[in-house]
Formats: sequence, C-alpha cells, structure tokens
Amino acid sequence: MPVKPLGLVLILSWLFLVSPAIPLAAARLYVSTNYTDANGNTMPYHLWYPENYQEGKEYPLLTWLHGRGGWYIPNGAFTRTTPPEYQCFILGPVCPSTDWWWTWSAEAPTTSARTALDLIIHVRDTYPVDGNRLYLMGHSMGAAGTWDFMWTEPDLFAAGVPMSGCLANYQAKAPAVVDIPVWFFWGANDSPGMQAGYPMDTINALKALGGQPRYTEYPNLDHNTPPTVFNEPDLFPWLFTQQVPEPGSALLLAANAGLLLLRGRPLGKPD
Repeated sequence: MPVKPLGLVLILSWLFLVSPAIPLAAARLYVSTNYTDANGNTMPYHLWYPENYQEGKEYPLLTWLHGRGGWYIPNGAFTRTTPPEYQCFILGPVCPSTDWWWTWSAEAPTTSARTALDLIIHVRDTYPVDGNRLYLMGHSMGAAGTWDFMWTEPDLFAAGVPMSGCLANYQAKAPAVVDIPVWFFWGANDSPGMQAGYPMDTINALKALGGQPRYTEYPNLDHNTPPTVFNEPDLFPWLFTQQVPEPGSALLLAANAGLLLLRGRPLGKPD
C-alpha cells in the first residue's frame, strides 16, 4: 500500500520509542557518512536530497534530532514523501549513546550538540541550502535538543518544532530563544518523569518575555506524539513560511534595557 502524502510526511521508524506501523516509501537519493569537527569529534549522519532536486536551486534544510531510543539508524530506515511545495534537504545527525543533545547547563552545549551544530553549518555551506530557512524538529531527547540548539545558535534557525521535550533550565535559556518561531507539541498522558518537565513553564517563560510560541497539547496521547504531529494540516505550511529576518529587518526596541536587539541578542554583540 503506498504512503499517502500528508503535507510533509516524515517516516522515521528508527526514532520512535514505539515505531508506527507505516510502510516505507520508495528509496531516494541520500548521503550516509561521518562528519569530523575541528576538535576531532566524529558524528555519523544521513542527508536526504529534495525529492525533485534541481541544480542551481536553493532549498531549505530541515534537521531532525532523534530521541534517546534512536541511536542506531540503518540505511534507508529514514524516508519521506513530499509534495512539490515542501521540497528540502533533510539532515539526520546521530548522537552517540554516551552523550545527549541537551544539557541543564546554561554555559555551553554538550559536545554532541556542538558537533551537530557545526555539521548543520557545514551542510548549509556545502550544499545548495537557503541559509535563511534552517529548521529544527526533534522528539523526546531530540525535542530538548531542538530547544538547546536554538539557545546555542539563536541566529541560525528560522523555526523549531519540539515534540515531547522541554527547554531545560528555561529560566536561564528562554531569553535566547524568545524571538524564534516555535511550535511545541505535547501529549497530556506522557509519563510522570516527562511531566516533571512542565511544558507550560517553558511556554509561559517565553510569553513573559514577549515571545509568541505555539503550543498544542493532545489530551489522549502519551510520549509518542510524532505520528500525530506529522499529520497536523497546518504544521508544514507554517514551518516553511518561516525564515531568518534579513539584517536590519528584525530590530526590536527593548524599553526596559534601552538596547536594540536583533533576534534577542544585543546589536553588535559578537558571535
């Protein structure tokens, strides 16, 4: 039975803690290799080309951050179908089992997060990627990583879609991500351990700073939210309209500080 295109359908049997029973789509062109950063840290990754790839055209880059149960990615287990209006590169970095995508620390990201961020920049600069349309999505550990990646590089990403994972140490990190468009998904029946993350604390912290995050809570779902999220009719139309503002177009006046901010960062502050 063929897979029915539903906006952008990500079929990620390796990422779900409970894999959905969805048939795989036809094989497509992708790269499966390793990336080594300047410090010698190596990370496996998979990169899928746009389905109807054309030379001379730039495409958005969507990075998927897997959950704690998704370390091993057999070739071809990640596949997807897209209608023409949502063509993009899809990047799947692999976190080692000895590390995490996120940290409670507000000082620096984990080693794997930093390596994956460098990989995203490498892919952006190596392939025909639209640098203003870099998107993040992730589930569980990957959702917490989605938040942390945006916290670490707030000017890099146009939007983020975390599923079933909160912003760790939100009090300290929320100011860095407040201006990035986010659609946060949660299952009301998630485990008590996950509920301890208090998703509304993350949302309320962003709103208190003037942010406008979108939040959807499914009353009958547990931790396995991605199959439902991927079928949200407005998700991918919303996601693919987001882009990083051109320099000078997103200046906000912070009345309480008297500073001009660009995407939440003081104007002129070095990277």
